Amino acid sequence: MPDKKEKEMADTAEQFSTKIMNPHQRRQFEDYSIMVAKKDKIEREDKMIHHIYVRNLWLSAHLKAIDAYDSFYKNTKALLILFQIMGVVPITRNKAGRSTDRTSFSWTSKECLWAYFLYSIQTALVISVGYARIDDFVQSTDQRFDIIIHRVIFLTILLVHFILPFASWRNGPKVAEFKNIWTRYQTKHARVCGEKILFDKYKILTWSLCFLSWALSFVLVLGEYYLQPDFRFWHTFAYYHNIATLNCFCSLWVINCTAFSHVSENIIRHLSRVLKSHPSPSSLKLSEFRHLWIDLSQMMRSLSKVNSDIYSLYLSMIFFVTIIASYGSISEIIDHGFTLKEVGLFMIVFYCMGILYIICNKAHQANIKVGYMFQQILFGVNTVGLTQNAKKEIQMFIMAIQKNPPIMSLNGYVTVDRGLVSSSVTFITTYLIVLMQFKFQLVRTANKAEGEISNSTMI
Repeated sequence: MPDKKEKEMADTAEQFSTKIMNPHQRRQFEDYSIMVAKKDKIEREDKMIHHIYVRNLWLSAHLKAIDAYDSFYKNTKALLILFQIMGVVPITRNKAGRSTDRTSFSWTSKECLWAYFLYSIQTALVISVGYARIDDFVQSTDQRFDIIIHRVIFLTILLVHFILPFASWRNGPKVAEFKNIWTRYQTKHARVCGEKILFDKYKILTWSLCFLSWALSFVLVLGEYYLQPDFRFWHTFAYYHNIATLNCFCSLWVINCTAFSHVSENIIRHLSRVLKSHPSPSSLKLSEFRHLWIDLSQMMRSLSKVNSDIYSLYLSMIFFVTIIASYGSISEIIDHGFTLKEVGLFMIVFYCMGILYIICNKAHQANIKVGYMFQQILFGVNTVGLTQNAKKEIQMFIMAIQKNPPIMSLNGYVTVDRGLVSSSVTFITTYLIVLMQFKFQLVRTANKAEGEISNSTMI
């Protein structure tokens, strides 16, 4: 039964609608009609939101079901365990049945204590190697340009070790929450779509990337050891962990972006089935799919936001090392011709640009499948015969995709997509052209000075 106030408002509206009104009264009536329409819309949305978020109560009552639906963790936990062993991301996997938060972070957990212990040992090794390389750099009589470039690059890679606590550890709570969001999302997907998401093929992918991360680290470091005369063998032990850490973060990005694409394809399949199987699909069911998509889009943005520090430093190091290595190799080829030492510099350039391309390409593919493909499905829906509520839900779905695009950006500073590769190549090329102009100017000045000396000697 409507209360007294609502009845009076309805009577007022009826009076306004049945009599001739002046402009002021007409405007008052239109404002009132808009207010009533907004009120009805809010009430309808409140009912739908209540239905959607009842899942939180269901999760609390069925804690064991969380693990049953968490296929993503079961098939990708190898990388998480590797991160724990390396002391890079010391998060804890809680016991089942205690809380909906299956992953947590604590500065006093056994994983963090192990990370502190391992980090202290690595710090001593990195400082020793860094001091030895700086001492060799100062005292060496061989000050050729390619030797200097190699030393600068590998001193830069050593700095990754000291950035780790600030870029990775301090974001431990956010990383743990991101893992929990993945867990809860799979449960929600199962309730909306009627079946759980399967990530069975990701176990092989995860193990392969874990092995490849360390194998690539050994190949790169040992290759530089054989190509650099001043690179001692015991120096290599300070670099394996740093480069493997960078490779593992790249693997983490690849796994999550591939998973986003897989989940998007799965939701599209179920949404298409709902749209085709019913002459007029339920607006409530479409609303559930819309909320499911919004959560997926937020997870994509969370991945880049949670790890924005480490990936920002990652990309900065790639730009710096690529510019220095490219300039050093081209400069040495101009001065002394092509030698095996330049092979080491080209290895570093190809490694950095390859990592950059993989990260940007995976983000671009996930963006296309989560955003563009959903829009194509919704734009292709035949709205003839649909109820008014179903049409509004489809319009709201399209608007949600436009208002919340699945863009992966590093705290708003840079958007990670294929455009970043092209802009990076342009940026690096511009700097190389400027540096090479200085190089040619120095060569011309040196040749001119030598010519003047030879002429004066002949006179």
